[in-house]
Amino acid sequence: MGIAPSNRPLVNQPYEIVRSIEKEYKWYSFDIGIYSFLLDKPPIENLYEDLIKENEGDALVNIRYFNEKGIFGFISRHRFGIKADLVRLNGGSSNPNLKKRLTQ
Repeated sequence: MGIAPSNRPLVNQPYEIVRSIEKEYKWYSFDIGIYSFLLDKPPIENLYEDLIKENEGDALVNIRYFNEKGIFGFISRHRFGIKADLVRLNGGSSNPNLKKRLTQ
C-alpha cells in the first residue's frame, strides 16, 4: 500500500476537486520456480494519464494505491488498485481534451 500527494507538482496552483475515482487493474502470469512469464501485459504503464484523460481532469491528488499477488498453482494473479481525487486547475485547464469540450 502506498500514498502520494499528487501525480504532478501543484505548488501555488489553485485547483478544485471534481470527484473521487477508483480503479483496479488485473493481469496474470505463469510461474515455474523462479521464472515467471506474463500472460497479459500489465495495464499500468500510463496509469495516471489514462485516468485523467478518461475523467476529463488535470491532475490527481491524495493518491492511495495497493499491489496484491495471488498464487493459484502455476498461475499468479496480480492486482493493482488506485483511489485518488481528480482535480481541475483554476485559471485554465492543461488537458487539451477538456479545453476542446469547454470551448464547444
